[in-house]
Amino acid sequence: MKHWEILSSELEDEFIVHSVRAVDILQAYGQGERNFQRSKLRGADLIEVKLPGINLNQASLTHSKIIRSDLRQSILTEAQLVETYLWRSNFSYASLICANLSRSMAVRCNFSHADLHRAMLAQADLRLANFKGADLSRANLGKADLRYADLRGANLAEADLSQADLTGADLTGADLFRARMVRTILPSMRIQPQFI
Repeated sequence: MKHWEILSSELEDEFIVHSVRAVDILQAYGQGERNFQRSKLRGADLIEVKLPGINLNQASLTHSKIIRSDLRQSILTEAQLVETYLWRSNFSYASLICANLSRSMAVRCNFSHADLHRAMLAQADLRLANFKGADLSRANLGKADLRYADLRGANLAEADLSQADLTGADLTGADLFRARMVRTILPSMRIQPQFI
């Protein structure tokens, strides 16, 4: 095999998207497998599953249902979770760097201490979500519904909160340095930010 053929083969393997079923992931996870990066799980049902530490880096979970599930310390960097239903799931200490959760419903989800740096959360329903100590720096939260969210100690530096609804949200100790807040709804909000 010529050098360019080997290189071409290696490059193809690097960018392969693996189309799998949720049941296959659950079975493999139960057998000790944790790496499911670039998996295609569009429309998957992950209801009341325990998958802490799973690697779903660059996975596609668009239009999926992740309900009351445990994904603590999971890797979802650059994952696609557009219009995904994420009700009451636990993403604490997870890596969601550059993940796309646009128009997702993540009511009562736990993102405490998660890394959501540069994540796309535009128009997401994040009511009552827990972002305590989370890194949301440079995240896009434009038009997001953050009513009664817990953002205590969150890093929102340079985040876009334009037209977001923060009614009743707790931003005690949050870092809002250079956060964009154009037409952001702030009434009745408990705020004692660390940096503004």
